[in-house]
Amino acid sequence: MAESRRKGRPMEAPDAWIAATAMRWDMALMTADHRDFDHLAGLTLIPI
Repeated sequence: MAESRRKGRPMEAPDAWIAATAMRWDMALMTADHRDFDHLAGLTLIPI
């Protein structure tokens, strides 16, 4: 959430948990809302 705030793209807690879990387990995140996550460094996105 801090990275999102620094980049001017605040994120709600549920989205932050989803992103953090994917990053922690080095997994890609498949989402239709890829624009909500595309600013996060180290997160691999698979847009659907």
